[in-house]
Amino acid sequence: MPSMPKPQSPSEKQRKEAEKAERLAEQLRANLRRRKAQSRNLKDSEAE
Repeated sequence: MPSMPKPQSPSEKQRKEAEKAERLAEQLRANLRRRKAQSRNLKDSEAE
């Protein structure tokens, strides 16, 4: 096992990566909602 410079426990590392993944997922969901709303607006304006 290579010695790591930071004394971070594995669980701490997992928790940080989980938080990062959670933020990333939230951003993706927000992007998806925005895109869906935009495409809906486009379809509505085309229908008129």
